[in-house]
Amino acid sequence: MPKSLQLLALLAACTSQPRVDRPAELASCQLISKSGDELARCLVLKYSWRAENAGPAKAQWQWQLDSIRRDHEVQAALVLAAQQLAADSLRRARERRDAIAAARKDSLERWIDSTYNDCVTAAVAWWQKQKMDSFTDDFAAFKKRRDPCDSTHNRLRRRAGLDPLPPQ
Repeated sequence: MPKSLQLLALLAACTSQPRVDRPAELASCQLISKSGDELARCLVLKYSWRAENAGPAKAQWQWQLDSIRRDHEVQAALVLAAQQLAADSLRRARERRDAIAAARKDSLERWIDSTYNDCVTAAVAWWQKQKMDSFTDDFAAFKKRRDPCDSTHNRLRRRAGLDPLPPQ
């Protein structure tokens, strides 16, 4: 083997750096880095990487973190949208239920008042007929006929959850 080739082999052996595990160093710094800048700083300070060698790793790590953040934000937005949709649906169902209950209550109140009016009208008709037949104005007899109408009316209103009407 020529002398110059031996010298070149010796020079190469002396100047070559020990083989390092760059992926392991990168993984080690990724564990403790929250940004691409922190990753590059770790690689340069802890493992003596050159800045130009740490640059691509920095950019790739930052892109990966940004991608994770975007995915998380999309998932969070979807969850919030689903929760808002559910809350809106519950609110609409509650409003619908309340509107139906109010309509039923109004309908029931009209029926109770109509029944009361029919009862009082019958009592008035009886009283007027009594006045014509006997030529007397017996208001006590009329009141006796109307009192069951009043008590039934108030009882039905209370049972329906309505305020009783004041006595007349």
